[in-house]
Amino acid sequence: MNVRPSSDQSRKDVDGVTMHSFAAMGLGLPGFWSLHSAGIIRLLDEYGVDLSGKHAVVQAQSDPGQAHGDAPVGRDATVTICHSRTSHLPRWSAPADIVVAAVGISGWSVATG
Repeated sequence: MNVRPSSDQSRKDVDGVTMHSFAAMGLGLPGFWSLHSAGIIRLLDEYGVDLSGKHAVVQAQSDPGQAHGDAPVGRDATVTICHSRTSHLPRWSAPADIVVAAVGISGWSVATG
């Protein structure tokens, strides 16, 4: 994972990409969350989606994208993280209660990959 190592930078880490921020996000400790992960949770909260006990699939293409899996775990969800090139991606995503497409490709289809 390409994470900036400087602890000095963790105080200014609004993107949530330092080791401190990744650890804080994963352990539910104070720190900067990735703005994308925080946005995903805020969107789900806005629509009243309860993650507890749900199965979430995060489709990602990079290390920061895969970090989005920490957000649902912190809300007591079971999370499967798939790379965008996972074989038979729809088979992994179809049974999920929630699918997060964090691929960064315009027109990406969650159903077909």
